[in-house]
Amino acid sequence: MGLNLTNFDDFLRQLRKTNARLSYFTDFNKCDENLQKISIKLNTLNFLLGKSDLKTNI
Repeated sequence: MGLNLTNFDDFLRQLRKTNARLSYFTDFNKCDENLQKISIKLNTLNFLLGKSDLKTNI
């Protein structure tokens, strides 16, 4: 995989205006439903990040 050497200003100049909103690309209702299914597990993992003694914290 090669490096992306595009200058950020060049990248911004190449963007085109569109009438497509974020909802065109993403089904936010589906994302919310899926998040609700795993939110407790995600919160637990977030709590455990950076803990030095996982057995004690679990």
